Amino acid sequence: MIPLMVFLAMGDCSGKEGVVVVRAMAAAPQEVRLPIVSHWGITGGRFYKETREALPLVDLRFLQTYSFIDPPFPARANKIVDAYCRRFPGCYSAESIFSPVGTAHAYELVHLLRLALDKAGTTDRAAVRDALESLGPYQGLIRNYSPPFTPDRHDALTASDFSLARYSTNGVIIPGH
Repeated sequence: MIPLMVFLAMGDCSGKEGVVVVRAMAAAPQEVRLPIVSHWGITGGRFYKETREALPLVDLRFLQTYSFIDPPFPARANKIVDAYCRRFPGCYSAESIFSPVGTAHAYELVHLLRLALDKAGTTDRAAVRDALESLGPYQGLIRNYSPPFTPDRHDALTASDFSLARYSTNGVIIPGH
């Protein structure tokens, strides 16, 4: 059987291995190059810098759950972009946020955890878990949750929150729809 694409899974590939795969695919004759689909983790670290010359030669797409370039709630995103760029040198716009998905996930998680800690009134693990499972609706950066977690569902995001993205020619992560 001839493969139709290469899929890099979380357990199988980090950014370092992703660099090797992208460079190897770019070095292959054009007629045998396969599309590459990956988890979002390869986009961290030095991945783009180490693959920028190979990327135009391959069809690389990777999972994303958020983009500051095309956010679902622009007013919420703009506040975060402004605060991020004030805090981190080298950030001048949404396009220059180093890890947009990691930043959005961390922001969301910290706020949800703070709400749960306030509700629990303690740092006791079981009490915080119970509070997380009963937070109620929350208007987040990534989505509006109703609620983010339940006793039977510990993933705040669903399959519909994922999309495939790619790098632009200057290294900006461009969302796909």
